[in-house]
Amino acid sequence: MKFLILRNSFLSGRKSFCVLRTIHKQIKPPFFLSLTSTKTHFIKTALRHLLIACLLLGSLYSKAGMKDSVYAYILASDIKHPEIVLKQAILETGWFTSKLLMKRNNLFAFRATKKYMRFDTWQQSIEYYKKWQLDNYTNPKENYYSFLRRKRYARHPDYIKTLKGIRLTRSEGSPQPETKKPPHK
Repeated sequence: MKFLILRNSFLSGRKSFCVLRTIHKQIKPPFFLSLTSTKTHFIKTALRHLLIACLLLGSLYSKAGMKDSVYAYILASDIKHPEIVLKQAILETGWFTSKLLMKRNNLFAFRATKKYMRFDTWQQSIEYYKKWQLDNYTNPKENYYSFLRRKRYARHPDYIKTLKGIRLTRSEGSPQPETKKPPHK
């Protein structure tokens, strides 16, 4: 994939001149960037195409890439019951597509009073979950779903049932949980 570098120079009050080149060689400007376009038209067109590219890349990233990244960070953070915690993040964010929570980097819908908390990065929301888990999940023998119900993590009566119904399919190269295989007989 070649990356495009957009370079332009504006002369005050005159038509804009733009040069679009790849890293390796110069090419002619595409049809949507004419050499006679005005500054405003050029900026609007460039921003429109940048927005489309970001939306396309974001939709590709949000499904598998984000899930795998979140799961890897949950594992690295040594959070107990990582697959259930991943399912919580998936459920709360709608497979990482909730604009409300994702712009706040809040994967678990944590609230302070009645407003959703805001984190600088989604990793910080996982770290916050880890702290919450350490403070509240004090009996490792307790079933984690029972713990979530007891702590009233979510008020919806079908929350646990919905969590259990989420099927995690991994993309190639994603981390696998350690499982012990039964001995061969």
